[in-house]
Amino acid sequence: MPINAPEILIVDDVAANRIALRKILRDYDAVLVEADSGIAALKNAVDLKNLAIILLDVQMPGMDGYEVAEILREEDQTNHIPIIFITAVHRDESHVLKGYSSGAVDYIPKPIDPDILRSKINIFLKLWRMRANLELEIERRVEAEKKSSPLARHDELTNLHNRRALMELFAGELNRASRTKTVLKVLMIDLDGFKAVNDNLGHEAGDVTLIAVASRLRTVIRNYDTLARAGGDEFVILMADMIDPLLFSKKIDDIIEAVSVPISFNNDLIQIGISIGIAEYPTDGNEINELLRHADKAMYAAKRLGGSRMQDYTPEKSHDSFEQ
Repeated sequence: MPINAPEILIVDDVAANRIALRKILRDYDAVLVEADSGIAALKNAVDLKNLAIILLDVQMPGMDGYEVAEILREEDQTNHIPIIFITAVHRDESHVLKGYSSGAVDYIPKPIDPDILRSKINIFLKLWRMRANLELEIERRVEAEKKSSPLARHDELTNLHNRRALMELFAGELNRASRTKTVLKVLMIDLDGFKAVNDNLGHEAGDVTLIAVASRLRTVIRNYDTLARAGGDEFVILMADMIDPLLFSKKIDDIIEAVSVPISFNNDLIQIGISIGIAEYPTDGNEINELLRHADKAMYAAKRLGGSRMQDYTPEKSHDSFEQ
């Protein structure tokens, strides 16, 4: 996105003076805007979006240049705009000091020396472009951060929560379970036969499988359960307030059944199973990594038993997992 051309505001109540300034500045890659009074200058200063500098006549009827400069300096929207006073008043120390105290950055007497004016304009246009480029870069980075923020918390393939989001949500669920003295079930899920899908049919088939599994899991779980892709072909489900063992057993059966339905890919049917390891707060651990580790051990125990099943965590059955 290129930056717009800078704007130079020429303020003088005498049209001939404005024409003379326009002639001096005509070769600049800038938009020249004219104002014939202090009131018009204030309006332009507020309305213009790319105002780089104001060339302000001191002696004007009604509101003189000093008053205009003081008002501009008091407003947040305009107090950063550099002002160069241009005046036919004799350049003595009192007038120069009054100009600077009003907010001017420089003071040029009439008749104007074109070379001196151009050299000063060059400096302030360069500063404006530096500031404009910096603001544009900040805007680009903010926009990029807005676009990447959802990706930072969601798995790009399945659109489920990713591991980063899981850990944040897990912390909240664990705090709630601790506060309300309720149970939190942690389900570690791994697909049985997924490596063969990638090896035999390719990674596209693997992606199709993961997307289908994510969709089926999302459909089966409760609306307030947490579902995340932990990485590879591993998924994690957090189930709060699941105290009815029969309801929980039915939910596990539904998950296994849903994932076991063949998945169509081109002219093939992909058949996979699912192994589920379960750890429970507070029985099997009190903190996130401990519960995930125990659920993972239980999941590998389920795989050793043939897969397509669930296994609760028990220390005696989980000491020799497949983690290595």
